Amino acid sequence: MMSLAQTADAAGAGTGILRVFDYLLRLQFPPRAEFVSELEATSTLVAFLLVLAGVAYLVYGFRIFKFLVVANGAAVGGLCGAYLGSLHASPNMPLLMGAAGAILLGVLAKPAVKYAVGLFSAVAGGLIGFALWHFVANALGRQDIIQHAWAGGVIGMVAAGMLTFVAFRPAVMIFAALQGAIMVVSGLFALLLAHAGIRESIRPELVSNDFLLTILISVPAAVGFAIQSSAETAKIRKKRKATEKPPV
Repeated sequence: MMSLAQTADAAGAGTGILRVFDYLLRLQFPPRAEFVSELEATSTLVAFLLVLAGVAYLVYGFRIFKFLVVANGAAVGGLCGAYLGSLHASPNMPLLMGAAGAILLGVLAKPAVKYAVGLFSAVAGGLIGFALWHFVANALGRQDIIQHAWAGGVIGMVAAGMLTFVAFRPAVMIFAALQGAIMVVSGLFALLLAHAGIRESIRPELVSNDFLLTILISVPAAVGFAIQSSAETAKIRKKRKATEKPPV
């Protein structure tokens, strides 16, 4: 049976995205060199849209989380559909199955918002746990335990998934901020890598540095979470003041 990357190449549609999705299905991060190569292949329009959408996730994630959940559901459905379609010999199947999957999960996500948030929060927690395990193992020089990074991912998934049903607002902010940070950083680097002079300077660092991408994503994610949390806290205080009755 052919691998996902091989069948996606045969289908000739969405190869890069499907290849990254294949790694995620196997609970792995794509190699940095391959991830950077995919960023280099990203068009300027897509990179610009990634930045714009990422900023919306970072700053307004909780305010528009219902729309974001539906959008995420459609994206996941599209990837799953394209994955199944890529296993078929027909070159049109990834596109057709991707469209069907996007519509199906996009529609289903709307009435099941809380459960969808739990799923996306669990994924975000898994990414955080996986990346944190890698970061600490590299910082300590313990290459022997990196292969067990999946354990950090599982712990993060369980913790973030449970957080959804205990503290819904922070869970939404976590997944929105993290996803927004990944989109913004990916889009910005795709734009930078499009220029030959800049590419020669930053590509070696992106590929060889074990900490750079983790830090560059973590910082805006933390800032986005802080912005959303502050905005919602101010909104709640304003509502409380408006409902308070003046003393007689």
